Amino acid sequence: MESLKNFVRYSWYSSPKVRTNIINDLIESLKTNQANDLPDPALKILAHTIGQLIPLYTTTKSRILLSTLLDEVIRKYKERILKLIIHAFDVQSRAICKVHPHRNARFQADYGFIYMSRIIVASNGITIEEETDKLILLIFSRFISTLLADSSTSQGLKLVDKRLNSLFKQIPTLAEHWITLLKSIPEHDLAHLGLISSLLYRFKTKEPTLYEQIKTIGIDSYSKLILGTRTKPYEAALKPCNEIQSSIDIETFKTKVYPILNRSLLRNPEIIIEAVPSLLSNLQFDLSYTANELAKLLAPPLISKTESLEASALASFRALAKQISNGETTISIVQYLFNILNGTDSSVNKLSVISQRENVLSAIGTLSRSPSTNISQDDILKLFEKYFYPIIQQEVHEGLICHMLQQMSGWCSRLTTHDQTLTEFFKKGLDQKNSIHCL
Repeated sequence: MESLKNFVRYSWYSSPKVRTNIINDLIESLKTNQANDLPDPALKILAHTIGQLIPLYTTTKSRILLSTLLDEVIRKYKERILKLIIHAFDVQSRAICKVHPHRNARFQADYGFIYMSRIIVASNGITIEEETDKLILLIFSRFISTLLADSSTSQGLKLVDKRLNSLFKQIPTLAEHWITLLKSIPEHDLAHLGLISSLLYRFKTKEPTLYEQIKTIGIDSYSKLILGTRTKPYEAALKPCNEIQSSIDIETFKTKVYPILNRSLLRNPEIIIEAVPSLLSNLQFDLSYTANELAKLLAPPLISKTESLEASALASFRALAKQISNGETTISIVQYLFNILNGTDSSVNKLSVISQRENVLSAIGTLSRSPSTNISQDDILKLFEKYFYPIIQQEVHEGLICHMLQQMSGWCSRLTTHDQTLTEFFKKGLDQKNSIHCL
């Protein structure tokens, strides 16, 4: 068939006008039954070519053209072509899902989602094998995860929700079918977490029954694939999990999530530490009851001498600080960190390099941002007197003195009354320190 040959040969690199003519010729031949007798190898080439054109056909006009072609191909060849096209999209979605998030990946994922939606609508009523059905779900999940990973959380969720809304309007039973499929999959893929987050966002206020079903699936999968994994998740898999994290209630955290988090931070913190800041930030309940334990789990990576590990641990302390409403707990963690700084805590190794001490001081500083309202002025002044004053006066490293003063300033900002001792400390205690300019 000449129109198919031209499509395979020239649809890659021709001018937009020639591309349009080539695809229109192919569509017309499909409509007029000129392609009735295409053998399976020809269908395979056709499906492969369509899949390869996803990243190339990105204008509105070319996208509509390719969508129309998909409609006609599936209408004509049904089961014969459907599995082949799904395989082509499987290859494309796998290629963009694990790459570092970037603008081009987002565009490809968005167009891929739209094309897959057209395929699903066009194939509605066609018998689809269970494995192909699960693969379709995975392809959608990859596109959604890529969209969420390369957008701000709210923008990505709104875009995906818009796409899902359009798809679910055309196939009203699809959402429940997807949830049933997710339940039947014994081993979820990391990409499924993006789809689950999007469904949680969609059903949160609209379908409480479906929300609870998908929430259970999401928390179990997140705990296993992100927190309980022995292989570091690829970067793009972490950001799409926000809605799952937000859906975790305190009882579920205590019974399901925290035991896995605890075990992983003890055994292999380098694998999961990057996921901890977002988890702690998105939890919707007070962590005062377990904050001391979490601080002890986060302290070793904080002083690990591995830059990426230390950065994630510090970000985790920053997130933890904002989830502690109990003042006594906050002060207790500060005292624990000072004991590490002074080398009096036997649970961790003594600090041997300046960067370790800076990290501990930074964690102490982040705790000043705790929303705790029952930290008294006396509590803060006692911290100054017992820890800050002696260490600053004894320290000889100018950069460390400067850093400590910066962290101390956060605690000073919580004072509501003037303290003469503090004033005198700044006036007299630092007279011999060149780092006074840090103030």
